[in-house]
Amino acid sequence: MQPVPLYPLVAGYAMGFLPRLGATPHFCMCILIACLIFQIESMIFCFIQKHQGISKTLQKFTMPNTLVGLLITVFALYTFAVVCLYYRNCLAQNENMAYLKKNFPEYISGFQSLPNFTICEADSYFMKVVIFAVTCGIIVFIVFCIILVNIFRMLNILKHKISRSNYRKHRTAIWSLLGQFATSTVCFIPPLLVVFVIIVGMDDSQLIVQLILVVSCLHSSLNGIVLVVTFPPYRKFVLSFLWRGK
Repeated sequence: MQPVPLYPLVAGYAMGFLPRLGATPHFCMCILIACLIFQIESMIFCFIQKHQGISKTLQKFTMPNTLVGLLITVFALYTFAVVCLYYRNCLAQNENMAYLKKNFPEYISGFQSLPNFTICEADSYFMKVVIFAVTCGIIVFIVFCIILVNIFRMLNILKHKISRSNYRKHRTAIWSLLGQFATSTVCFIPPLLVVFVIIVGMDDSQLIVQLILVVSCLHSSLNGIVLVVTFPPYRKFVLSFLWRGK
C-alpha cells in the first residue's frame, strides 16, 4: 500500500494491493502508523537486548526482567493507543463528501475523480491525538537515551576486561544500531512536519510539503548507506557482491 497525502487538507488516498481488496485509506494509514511505531520500538528493544548482553558480561548494571517486561508492555500499549485514537479521528466514508460540500466545495470535483480517499478534521481532538503521540514519543526517546548512555558507560568499563577484537565487535554493533535508529527518524518526522505545515498554513506550503515527502522517501537508501558504512560484515558482503558482478 502507498498512502498519498492531499494537501491542504489532512486527507489522503491509498494505492496498492490492500486498496484493491477494499481496504480504506483510513485502515491503510492505521496499519502504516502501527508499523512505523513498531519499527522504532523494535530498534529500542535491540538496544535493550544489547544492554543486557553487555551487563551480563560485566555482571552488573543488569535491568530486572520485570522492568524489561514493563517496557515491552508500555511500548505495546503506546502503539495500540495511538492507532486507536487515530482510527476514531477520521470521518466515516459516507461523511467525506458532506464535509467537502460544507467546507471545501471547490475541491469536490477533484476528490470525485479519486479511487478512494479519507479526510481527518484538524479539530481539537486531532490536536490532542498529535500531542499525545508526540509527548509519549518524547518519553520513549528519553528512556532510549538513558539506556544508550548506560551502554556506552558499560563499554568503557568492558574495554579493559575483554580482548580488543571483542570490544570492537560490541562497539561496531552499537554504532550500527545507532545509525539505523537515526535513519528511522526519516520515517516518522516528515509526517509530523506535514501535519504541522497544514495546520499552521505557511507560505509556499505546497512546496514545503512536497520537499518533506521527498525526504521521507530517502529512508531505504539512507538505511542501506548507513549499514554499509557502520557494519563491516554487511559492507564486505556488498563489496563482494559488486565485485562478482564485475
